[in-house]
Amino acid sequence: MKSIHKPSPVSRNARTWALFKLIQVEEGGAWANLSRAGLAELSPPDRALAVELLAGVTRRRATLDWYLNQLLKQPLESLTSPIRNNLRVALYQICFLSRIPASAAVNEAVKIAHQVGHPGVARLTNAILRNFLRRRDSLIFPTWEDHPQEHLQVAYSLPAWLASAWWENYGKDALALAQWSVSSPRLALRVNLLRTSREAFLNQLAQLGRHAEPSAVTAEGVRLQEGVEPGDLTGFEEGLFYIQDEAAMLVSRILDPQPRECILDIGAAPGGKTSHIAELTANQAEIWAIDRSEARLNRLKENFRRLGHADICVKVQDASDLSGLPMADRILLDAPCSGLGVLTRKPDLRWNQTPETLEGLAALQTALLDEALQHLKPGGTLVYSTCTIGKIENQDVVRSCIQRHPNIHPVDFRSALPAAWRADFEAELGAIQLRPDRHGVDGFFIAKLRRGMMVNESPPRA
Repeated sequence: MKSIHKPSPVSRNARTWALFKLIQVEEGGAWANLSRAGLAELSPPDRALAVELLAGVTRRRATLDWYLNQLLKQPLESLTSPIRNNLRVALYQICFLSRIPASAAVNEAVKIAHQVGHPGVARLTNAILRNFLRRRDSLIFPTWEDHPQEHLQVAYSLPAWLASAWWENYGKDALALAQWSVSSPRLALRVNLLRTSREAFLNQLAQLGRHAEPSAVTAEGVRLQEGVEPGDLTGFEEGLFYIQDEAAMLVSRILDPQPRECILDIGAAPGGKTSHIAELTANQAEIWAIDRSEARLNRLKENFRRLGHADICVKVQDASDLSGLPMADRILLDAPCSGLGVLTRKPDLRWNQTPETLEGLAALQTALLDEALQHLKPGGTLVYSTCTIGKIENQDVVRSCIQRHPNIHPVDFRSALPAAWRADFEAELGAIQLRPDRHGVDGFFIAKLRRGMMVNESPPRA
């Protein structure tokens, strides 16, 4: 069989680009390193289609596979990766891209099948897709009313373990959460208030015919309406904004950094929250940006250059050992997590996580939190954040921390939240779980803890 890993120049179009990347993702490739590589070789219309196919097929894989398994005589997994993913790409276009005629999707898939296999592969591809077109109306998903967990798996492409967990934890709300998980990501950005005002920035966008609205979550947030891409906006190179979800902006607001404080940002790269901290302190705090990836810290430095921030201390260091770092007035621990709160942005994550990986992450998060607390001054505050949904990585980690450390206390930050969200604040943990279906932002968990002072100790400097 011919390899699709190095398609010929003649075959390079949106569909073969997406197929090539899907094979890499399926073989364990890192999504962030794959999602844009090679796009420059495509025409502008093909670029948009290629990205849509890569993200869409990855996001809807379980739904597509359910259909294909109804049509195949053998299990889908018995087919080679190029054949399997070529069928997925074609079926995604038929099911979810109304602007592409079904006949065009089938014909293109058959052409690709000729490239990746023998004539029998092309005949199989043609037969399966045309059989789907004939039988589509009779292929009925398990219903939400009778089989809720199976419905979540098939209709919204969730792995079985995640469908079960969301059903058990959220009941009927699991349906809205699942619907969010297969939607296009919401777009937001943070205006750099050291270089412009939000009002001026919105006026600039309006003059350019770009539609946006002020965020109700933070004073520097802007929500972009559908059809507006960050790459279409002016002011990026001038450092007028940083692309960031409102939930991520809220993390730095809850940290509440102040000028002249020593602040540790652990897991800082690529610098979204770090740069926000610099802006909130008018570049007058001692900020340490810590990350174990030198390459990602280089991206942080470039973002800081673009945004006009300087004098931060950047250090390549694993968060499991923070020796050599100063004691801090405030610490932001942006912990490594499963990423289940950002599935619209990183659709591959649903297939890369299991209950076992979540348990491993929770153990790591617990260790990192304990290590970070060793560098918090008496009276200082720490914000623990993740971009995931689920108690094992969030509430359970913070609860066990408070139980293990009698001098660590939850902080009430309800006043920093939109009024409508305050009822969701968990006072005993000093935390809130943000859910996309409930709050309209990425799925973030944010907890704020304070280290109590011993007798005769002074509070951290203001």
